[in-house]
Amino acid sequence: MDRTSLIRKAATPGDAYRNPVLENVSTAAFQDESEFVARSVFPTIAGGATGKYYEIDTDSIAQNKAAKRAPGDEAAEGTWNLSTTAYATEQLGYREKIPEELLSSTGSAARADTVATMSVAEVMLIASEVDWASRFFKTGVWARDMAGAASNVADTSYIYWSTPTTSTPINDVLAERIGMKLRGKRFPNVMIIGQAVEPYLLTHPTIIARVNSGQTPGQGADPTLNDLAKFFKVPKVIVASAVYNSAAENKTKSNAFILDSKSVWLGYVAPNPATMTPTAGYRFVDQELSGNAAGVRNWRYWDQPKRSWYVEGAVDDTYKLVSSSLGVFLGGIVA
Repeated sequence: MDRTSLIRKAATPGDAYRNPVLENVSTAAFQDESEFVARSVFPTIAGGATGKYYEIDTDSIAQNKAAKRAPGDEAAEGTWNLSTTAYATEQLGYREKIPEELLSSTGSAARADTVATMSVAEVMLIASEVDWASRFFKTGVWARDMAGAASNVADTSYIYWSTPTTSTPINDVLAERIGMKLRGKRFPNVMIIGQAVEPYLLTHPTIIARVNSGQTPGQGADPTLNDLAKFFKVPKVIVASAVYNSAAENKTKSNAFILDSKSVWLGYVAPNPATMTPTAGYRFVDQELSGNAAGVRNWRYWDQPKRSWYVEGAVDDTYKLVSSSLGVFLGGIVA
C-alpha cells in the first residue's frame, strides 16, 4: 500500500494561501431570458390591478344571415352578442439577503450583489413559466387536443413524430392549421415545441427532404427553426427550453424542463393588442403599481439591524385565456 494514502492533516492558513479564490473567473449556469416563453407568448396589456374587457361573439356574425329582399320589404335582421370578462392581477415576489461580510469577501469574480440580482431575476422567470405551463400547456384547456400514439386515430391522435418512417409532422400541423381557421377564423401564428420534440423535427426525413431541395451545393442539409416555420406555415416557432430544479432547498437536485418537453402548442396570438382583435390569451399587467408596462420591478435596499443588503423582485400580472378556439395542444407528440 502507498504510505502517502495514510497521511491525514487539517487545513492550515498556508493551504488557504496556496489555494486562493481566483478573482478573474467564476462559474454559474444562469439561463438566457429567451429560453422562457410565458411573458412573451400572450400579448401584454398594461392597466390596473383589476379590470374588464369586451368579448364580441363572432360566431353569430359569421352566420349567413342575409336574405333576398323584395321591393318595399324590410331587410333581414339579426344581431351580435357582446359580453364583458373580468381579470385581476396577482403579485409574485422573491428576495435574497446579502450580508455585508459576504459582499466584501466574494471579490470581483463573484460579486454577491450581482449574483443575487441575476438569481432573483431567474427565480421570477421560473415562477412565471411554471404558472403559465400549469395553466395552458396541457390538455383540457384548448378547443382541440391531440396526442402522439403508435397509430393515427381521427380527432384523437397522430403517429409519434419520433417514428420517422411513418409519421407526417408537416401534414399534421397543416391539418391543424386549417382546423383552427374553421374554429377561430385565424390561422396559427405561434408554435411552441418542447425541447424533446426539436431534435426529432430537425432530423425528420420529411423535413430533411425539403431542406435538401434548396440546400447549398456541397453542403449537408441543416434544418433550422426558420425552416420549420416555413414548412408548417407558422411565422414563429419557439423551443421551450427553460429548466428548473423541483427539489427542496439543499436537497439533491431534480432538474426538468418546465414545459412538457414532449408536447407542442399551436395557436394564434394577436401581434399587437387592439380593440376587436382575437387572440388565444392575454397577459394583463398592473402598470399602476409596477410603474411600467412590463409589470416587473426590482429593488436593492439596506437592512441596518441585519447589516445586509436585500435584492428583491416582483411581478404584477395575470395570464388570461381569451379564446380556446385559437389553441391546439399536441400532448406527448414524441414517444
